[in-house]
Amino acid sequence: MLRPANYLCQRLSPLPLGRRAFLRQAGCGFGAVALSALLAQGDFEIGKVAGAEAERSSDPLSPRKTHFAARAKSVIYLYMDGGPSQVDTFDPKPRLATESGKPFA
Repeated sequence: MLRPANYLCQRLSPLPLGRRAFLRQAGCGFGAVALSALLAQGDFEIGKVAGAEAERSSDPLSPRKTHFAARAKSVIYLYMDGGPSQVDTFDPKPRLATESGKPFA
């Protein structure tokens, strides 16, 4: 059964909160307070790039120039939820052929 996204926020207990429960319920609030303090300093502007002029266009989602020329012609993206890690699947293991079938020491 799917739960709503605010499931943890709705489970407020009248009992005193422990340290872990308090941090779990107030964790997002700490990040919001820190972000508002940073933005209140006024040092952050949208499109501001340190040391260079930001390219501005009428479409903010339009592609921008990259720092380096692209070399890749295509990309293979594998999303294996619950599958083995990339270390287990794509890392070459030359000793695997010689150690195959032997008991673990």
